[in-house]
Amino acid sequence: NALGEARVALTLRGSEDREVEAVVDTGFTGSLTLPSDTIAELQFEWLGREAAILGDGSVRLFAVFVGIVLWDSEERTIEVTASETDALVGMGLIHGHLLQIQAVEGGHVTIEALGES
Repeated sequence: NALGEARVALTLRGSEDREVEAVVDTGFTGSLTLPSDTIAELQFEWLGREAAILGDGSVRLFAVFVGIVLWDSEERTIEVTASETDALVGMGLIHGHLLQIQAVEGGHVTIEALGES
């Protein structure tokens, strides 16, 4: 987009299906972050709190939930971290996939499963 962000659309399954647009964050080792109001609307199950090291080196505690995302045309159960920012998709979800980004405004972002080797 105009801000230089690579974004992908994700379908989440909860109390209702919901599509969100998430920023690809290769520095995030988790699967997905969502704002807490989105997590509450989807009625994702609470798991607990987890410490994370942020990009500036600080450590913060985050609430973690169990959620379901449609990934590779299949439902996948993942950990979802509550964070009051844009939704972020991280390497925990992208692992085992080929990520391609056309790094121009309006460029395509594709994530495809890698073949088993």
